Amino acid sequence: MNASAASDYEHASGDGLVALLEVWAPDAIVLDKEMTGPTGLDLLPYIRRRHPGTPVILVTAFGGAKVEAEALKRGAAYYIHKPFRVTRLLEVLRAEAGASYRRAIDDVFAPMPAA
Repeated sequence: MNASAASDYEHASGDGLVALLEVWAPDAIVLDKEMTGPTGLDLLPYIRRRHPGTPVILVTAFGGAKVEAEALKRGAAYYIHKPFRVTRLLEVLRAEAGASYRRAIDDVFAPMPAA
């Protein structure tokens, strides 16, 4: 799979994500704690070993201080509790991702020109 085909890839299961990460190196990963198969917390050590430079943002509606501490201990760059503002996620992605990814985020979310 090439990067352009996988740039917007979404997978609902932990097993599917593992298979994808065997053939693709993303700029960043937004990972839900609650997934079928391995959970987001379970996958963090694998992702850290396989893609050590890739920032992982763990999101969840089921957590608290203990879950956040465990996520950070296992390698999450950030922990965001649901519900969250998309702008918060974009701020985290911009802070963690490389320059080319930041430009892509800026291009996608740039204000529309006045008509």
